Amino acid sequence: MITQNMQDKESNNLNSISIGNVKIHSNVVSAPMAGITDYVLRKLIRKYSKDCLLTTEMISSEALVQREDCHIVKTDDEEIPVSFQISGHKPHLVAKSAQILADKATIIDINMGCPVNKVMKATDGCALMKSPDVAASLVRAVKEVVDLPVTCKFRLGINQNCINFIDFAVKMQERKNGGRCFRDQTLRQYLCCKHLLSIGAGNQDY
Repeated sequence: MITQNMQDKESNNLNSISIGNVKIHSNVVSAPMAGITDYVLRKLIRKYSKDCLLTTEMISSEALVQREDCHIVKTDDEEIPVSFQISGHKPHLVAKSAQILADKATIIDINMGCPVNKVMKATDGCALMKSPDVAASLVRAVKEVVDLPVTCKFRLGINQNCINFIDFAVKMQERKNGGRCFRDQTLRQYLCCKHLLSIGAGNQDY
């Protein structure tokens, strides 16, 4: 009987995850994908998974502060639990965005891993891995204004010569946020893969 209870408890732990003070009764988390994980897709996912953690598309903090009712933040109670992903590098704007989303969100996620060129040029996304102090200031700013778990998505590093995900994770954890999620690929590896795929696509017969 004791063994069975231990097995049941272990099974329950494997089938759920805790992020801060939030318990997700599933071990499935949808990936945040720009232009893909919109309201319609999230509703479809929820139809087949009642408990998984849904994640929105990446939301620019600067854009959201200028227009709070933009379509990308559309949601409803059926989506809960849902994580809203914010991008940016200015603490006051990221914090303001978190405040705007607080009534809708279960979790606030800060994007520190997007490799897209225009995002990197704005010193958002993966560019934050070059500036751990700036990244930590974003977490601190959000935690000061919302009572929600805060997570960070980031990569192994910028390139093979700068694999700093462990130190980066420790830096984020100093802010006592809810969790971290890293992509097992550097920015450089992403760009190389993208280049190889473009070459391959160019040689395809359609």
